[in-house]
Amino acid sequence: GAGKTVTAKFLMQYLAALSQRRVGKMKERVEEEKENAVYARSSSVGVGALSSAPPAPSVSSSGGNRGGGNSNGRSDGRYKPRMSHFGTAVDTATANAYRSAHPCTSPVRSPIRSSYGHVMPTSPTGHEGGSGSAKKTFSSSIEQQVLESNPILESFGNARTIRNDNSSRFGKFIKINFCDAGTLIGASIETYLLEKVRLISHADGERNYHIFYELLAGASSSDQKKLMIDYASPEDFVMTRSPSGTYHRRDGVHDEHTYRELKTAMNVMGFDSEEQLDIFEIVSALLHLSNLTFVERGHDECLLNEENYSLEAALELCGVTLDALEAALCSVVIE
Repeated sequence: GAGKTVTAKFLMQYLAALSQRRVGKMKERVEEEKENAVYARSSSVGVGALSSAPPAPSVSSSGGNRGGGNSNGRSDGRYKPRMSHFGTAVDTATANAYRSAHPCTSPVRSPIRSSYGHVMPTSPTGHEGGSGSAKKTFSSSIEQQVLESNPILESFGNARTIRNDNSSRFGKFIKINFCDAGTLIGASIETYLLEKVRLISHADGERNYHIFYELLAGASSSDQKKLMIDYASPEDFVMTRSPSGTYHRRDGVHDEHTYRELKTAMNVMGFDSEEQLDIFEIVSALLHLSNLTFVERGHDECLLNEENYSLEAALELCGVTLDALEAALCSVVIE
């Protein structure tokens, strides 16, 4: 339901924020280690120069001079310069800075995968053999990709029900992958048990899946013309028509706004314009297929009503012939 949807959304936002915070802290630590390394180097040079200089007189707590001191300035040797210590400090600081700059050295076993099987393989650095700037850009967008999977899942898998307006009508398993340093490196989302019957019918006072209303409300005029839904509304299709006029959400969320969020999410997830058009053509084809009617032929046969205004659009969007669609809908093969 909506509670699970909201919980999953905020959990993913929290994990992504932790990953971004971790990356920020690692960057700060790199800078700090570099500064420490520079300071250690300058200190070792300074101490080396002082050790070759003649001994300076000591200053007592009363402001007088203490003679007879050793070359360390104190007879107890507490200020004795330790060149090996500074050399070790330089090595340690340099090594720590390198490890901080290269935190994810373990191989990534799972690619970044969005819903509906869209796979984008990655290496721990984001781009195999790419430049440093390209690696940084891709790595910083992983959190965004994980978060942007939600609008896609909600559009195609959530619907308004009697109880709430954004009910999840499917199950999902989210696997989020982190490297040893705690940085987010990928995620996969498995969906299952989608309520397919909602495509055919839904209770009065409920809606079909959000995507149908979003496409009708938010698509541009040119896109609607390509999808053959120009000047159409939910009342024009059987699968979105409601006897009680249930066409909008009660929670103040507008379908045209969520459609824009969906388009942004698909761009972030790597769907190109052609793939997006293919997906929306299928959605539009379902709308027109729900309007198809049949005419009887004989006692136990039927044919598609060729006078139906949605038939031509359904054939065009599905890319099939009338005979093929008629064979699929009007005949049964018993094996």
